[in-house]
Amino acid sequence: IRLSVRILLCSEYVLKRFLIARKFDVEKAYEMLMTYIDWRISHPESAVTEEEVQASLRAEKIYVTKHTDKNGHICVVIVVRKHSMREVTIEETKRMILYTLDKVISTFLRGSRSMDKLTCVIDLQKIGWDSLDGEALKAILTFLQNFFPETLALMVLWKPPTIFWVVYKMVVPFVDKKTRGKIIMAYKQSDLTHAFDVDTLPKTLGKKGKGGQKPLALSLARHQSRGSQTL
Repeated sequence: IRLSVRILLCSEYVLKRFLIARKFDVEKAYEMLMTYIDWRISHPESAVTEEEVQASLRAEKIYVTKHTDKNGHICVVIVVRKHSMREVTIEETKRMILYTLDKVISTFLRGSRSMDKLTCVIDLQKIGWDSLDGEALKAILTFLQNFFPETLALMVLWKPPTIFWVVYKMVVPFVDKKTRGKIIMAYKQSDLTHAFDVDTLPKTLGKKGKGGQKPLALSLARHQSRGSQTL
């Protein structure tokens, strides 16, 4: 049974990403893939239900922008100030991260008209110590690099305050060089112009932004009901 499960988990989509992540070194890609499959057996795709992450969904910490970035990647925004370590356990936070990745990948990154990667913006404006969750940041980055390779196109840390660097320096040692190379810091709208049409960004990511935003669950439901690959 375990062998048949492994075969089912090795779709062309999955194999391609692991091969690219290891520069087509078959042995290294196979080792990474087996680690992913063992993890996936205990964390099945879409196993996390909305009921298990209701607190995070209600807080609307994560949303999908109405428009893609300049390279056509779906843009997922995480609003850190809406996260409270006192109200949500790290276990639920990790479930929310996995829920988000599974839903966004299955909705936007698969199919004949799918996008190939996602862009993630972490909105760090007006955060306090209660929102500064190093374990959550570590989980996001390690999930992406270890279990969802070649899924992240770009990660933007938007207006990180001084206190953020305390956490970032603790997390960076766990992040590989390739993933670190996809992370940029942005403090003003002009820092975003190489990746985004700033007029299409939500106002929270730029004073001139005119683009819309929808909470994650609503965005996914709207997209699926339309049967389209764009928001």
